[in-house]
Amino acid sequence: MKILKSGHTPPGQSEIQWTGTDNNGSYLPAGIYHVVMFFNDKEMESLKVVKK
Repeated sequence: MKILKSGHTPPGQSEIQWTGTDNNGSYLPAGIYHVVMFFNDKEMESLKVVKK
């Protein structure tokens, strides 16, 4: 698991970029990765990211 962003985000559109690395900075292999976003402890959106 990797936390891409934690903490306050101002209202409006936001963008989060993932470099394809884990928490140690090591590149992960190609595959399908599940991304889950939470807002105020509630799951807001989940999606799958394909890393080639």
